[in-house]
Amino acid sequence: MTVQAANALLKSLEEPPPGAVFLLVSHRPARLLPTIRSRCVPVPVPLPEPKAAAAWLAAQGVKSPERWLAFAGGAPLRALDYATGERGRAFERILRAIAAGDRGALGEVKGREELEPLAEVLQKMALDRAFAALAGRTRYGGSAVAGDARAWLAYAREMGRNRLLTGHPLNPKLFAAEMVAGMPKD
Repeated sequence: MTVQAANALLKSLEEPPPGAVFLLVSHRPARLLPTIRSRCVPVPVPLPEPKAAAAWLAAQGVKSPERWLAFAGGAPLRALDYATGERGRAFERILRAIAAGDRGALGEVKGREELEPLAEVLQKMALDRAFAALAGRTRYGGSAVAGDARAWLAYAREMGRNRLLTGHPLNPKLFAAEMVAGMPKD
C-alpha cells in the first residue's frame, strides 16, 4: 500500500460515513501501519479443525484430503486448489520424483510456470526435514527422515528467496538445476 493510500484509509477509519463498517483482512497484521492497527479491533480467525477440513475436502471429491491439507499448511481452500488444479499436478510430479530419489527428474522443467511449484515443494520438503530433526515431526506431510537441521533450514530459506525469483526472465532449466543441486545430502 502506498503512503497516500494508507493515509486515505486512515482518514476513512478515523471519520467513517454513518453506518459504515470496515472489515480489514490481513495475514500479516504486524506489517500494517501502527496508526491503522490502533483503530481496528483484531478478530483472529483460526484454521478449521483438521478433521472437519478433511471431511469437507472429501465431500469436494478430493482424494487423500489429509495429505493435501497437510501440504497446504491446514488451509482447506488452498488444499482444494492444490488437489484439483494444474498446480497440484505439478506438485504430484515433483513429489513422485522426490519419493523416488530422482534428482534428475526434479530439474527437468518444461517452462517458467513449473519453477514456482518446484521451489515451493523443495522449500516445504526442506522445512519438514528440519522439523523432523528438531522436533521429531513434520508440518507439511513430507518425509519424517531427519537430516542436518541447519543445512535444511538454510536450504528452505534459499528456496523462499528462489520462489520470489521464479517470475523473472531466467533460464528455467538452469534455475531448476541450480535449485536441485543446492539440496543438502541426506
